[in-house]
Amino acid sequence: MTSYELWLFLHISSVVVWIGGGVLGQVFGVLTQRAKNPVESAAYGRNMGWVANRVLLPSSIVVILTGMALTEKGNWGGISPSCSSGWSAASRSWRLRSAT
Repeated sequence: MTSYELWLFLHISSVVVWIGGGVLGQVFGVLTQRAKNPVESAAYGRNMGWVANRVLLPSSIVVILTGMALTEKGNWGGISPSCSSGWSAASRSWRLRSAT
């Protein structure tokens, strides 16, 4: 497995967790709203706060970072140089910020 394939696997896996978690949260929200039980609504709010901070936010950050890594590693002929250099500049500035 190349490093590009590893970044791609992490990227796709994180997208699945991020989008799947958001969709599941919406489904549970609709079910909780239909129950019309204030205790269930409060529990849903607490649980979604936990899920958002510990699952959705980290997975969205991983999606962004692995996307940057993929643009650095990838050799895509169809992307214009201005777009590619913009992502490269964003990636470099992110690395500089995290290094300090």
